[in-house]
Amino acid sequence: MALEKYNSQNRPHLPRPFDLRWRAATEMELIIGEDFSERGWAAWFGEVQQALEKGQWGTRTIDACHVDLSSCCWADPLPLLSLALELARFEDASKGVSISLPEVCPKAPQTNPERLERTRLLKFLAKEGVLELLVQRKPFVPPSRLSVDSANLRPTRLGPDKFVPDDFEKLQELWAPLAFEESTCLPAKLLSFACHDHGTETTIHIDQWVERALDVQISPVVADKVPGWAQRGLKYRLKMFLRETLHNIAEHAYDGAGLAGVYVRYREGGLGQAPSAWKVLEEHIRREEDPHSMALLGNILKHHSFARVRTGFFEVYILDAGAGLVRRIAESEGIEVSAYVT
Repeated sequence: MALEKYNSQNRPHLPRPFDLRWRAATEMELIIGEDFSERGWAAWFGEVQQALEKGQWGTRTIDACHVDLSSCCWADPLPLLSLALELARFEDASKGVSISLPEVCPKAPQTNPERLERTRLLKFLAKEGVLELLVQRKPFVPPSRLSVDSANLRPTRLGPDKFVPDDFEKLQELWAPLAFEESTCLPAKLLSFACHDHGTETTIHIDQWVERALDVQISPVVADKVPGWAQRGLKYRLKMFLRETLHNIAEHAYDGAGLAGVYVRYREGGLGQAPSAWKVLEEHIRREEDPHSMALLGNILKHHSFARVRTGFFEVYILDAGAGLVRRIAESEGIEVSAYVT
């Protein structure tokens, strides 16, 4: 039965990238569509966030949430991080979470395009750390650690089969090629830390975590992809951005303990690429040059696009599920905020 409440707020031009249904009396099912992109997520996911945080939709209680990704062919990093963060918070409130993943498409001379894209998505999720955040129970770590126990899994189906720990490595080695095979830098993480402690302990732990992440996971990629003369400055900028943004979350986002999602990746650019190599990569940046697909992208000339005029670049994603500036301002002005902005 479809959930009965949606507040469209005059957004017919932004289709909802998911559906919500009742799977059982108190179990909500979140069915992700083929394209889980940033614009649809930004317009609609606040309602899901609010329902999971309150454990209630309308007058009905939500004790469990099943996420069905079996039809998903494409997902942007921010929606994935946001989904993982909200599921972790929901589960931390003694709620149940289960996951359905797409089925792996076997290699064949002729492959259904949608099945191929779902297989690529699985490989991306596994290589970039997102899969761990989706299928592990309480997949968040304090700043004293870089990883979680991969054996503590949520009930998860990989196509028709039960997901097991060995599948992490198998999915990383899937045959389907990714557009950017060397993008892995800092795999997606959920950090857990105390907020509003008005002391230095949390910020010290954050700084230590950033230093470890930089040394162990980011620096090798910088050394491989960035000219020697630029490496020191780039690592400093990455370190300061990660530290200051996470400090800000710890100090301002939550009234108690909080979570932050972090993910860093490297992307090849067009500058210096052989025409044949860039022709292959070009097919996979079209949506990133389209202001109708990317929520924060302005209109630019094609030959001036960010990716085309650089040899490569790092993308840093950080988010939280706290109050945010909009909600803080609204509350100070006495304005009711009905849907959260992640």
